[in-house]
Amino acid sequence: MNNEEIITEQENESKLVAKPKKKISLNTIIRSIGILLIVIAAGLYGYEYYLTFVNQQDLNEVIELMDVRDEIRDRLIEDNPDLDFEEIERLSLAQLHQQFTAINSDYVGWIVINGTKVNYPFVLGNDNSYYLTHNFQNRSLKHGAIFMDYRNQADFSDRHIVLYGHAMRDQSMFGSIDLYKNRSYYNNHSQIEIRLKNETRIYKIFSAYQVDATITRLNVPANNRSMSSLIELFEARSIYDTNTDFSNKDHILTLVSCTDDVDNGRIIVHAVLQSVNTNP
Repeated sequence: MNNEEIITEQENESKLVAKPKKKISLNTIIRSIGILLIVIAAGLYGYEYYLTFVNQQDLNEVIELMDVRDEIRDRLIEDNPDLDFEEIERLSLAQLHQQFTAINSDYVGWIVINGTKVNYPFVLGNDNSYYLTHNFQNRSLKHGAIFMDYRNQADFSDRHIVLYGHAMRDQSMFGSIDLYKNRSYYNNHSQIEIRLKNETRIYKIFSAYQVDATITRLNVPANNRSMSSLIELFEARSIYDTNTDFSNKDHILTLVSCTDDVDNGRIIVHAVLQSVNTNP
């Protein structure tokens, strides 16, 4: 074996010798975990922001339809100068509801609580799960939509109507319903307006309370119970007394949303019908 072959063999042997592994310090591991957590948090925040933005865009598309009412009215007046005001109002409302129905065939009406962010169309689906994750435009979105209990009738003929909505952090959807825990909030927002195709209903809130979601027992549509027993049941659960007059009351509207004050909790608000005005 010549010198050149010996050198080559030595080089090959040296390559087979394992290099010592570089030790990773505890600080490096902690720093890497911290960076990973920051990236995950930023991603979740960005996604939440995106969902909020998309949802608001969708809601704006519907809310802007309210502005169309003036345009519809003006056009009707121009085309029908002989019609009186009430007839013009009836026709404009009919066309407005027609546009909402064109967006979503499950559309029933509109709920408004003055002084709050509750100003939305509501729907009636085939179950109580679809609109938990789909908005009014039938797009998949965690904000969902305001929807009636599927066991109710769209014509509001049941004695007890229930509407559900998510409680968003910015108080959109039914986020402000949780504020009815406070008597002072109730004092300034005790009236609910429901706008249907042919009539507008005014309700007055008489009960607000929090419960675990497993024991709500709303008894929908409650047509097998007397109105007096239903009112007595819901009034007894209320956090505070509203001194509401229940004489000649034959219809209850219930709003249900989430609350953080109770584990898997719900905030429930009940209101009794005060008046029904036929849309002109």
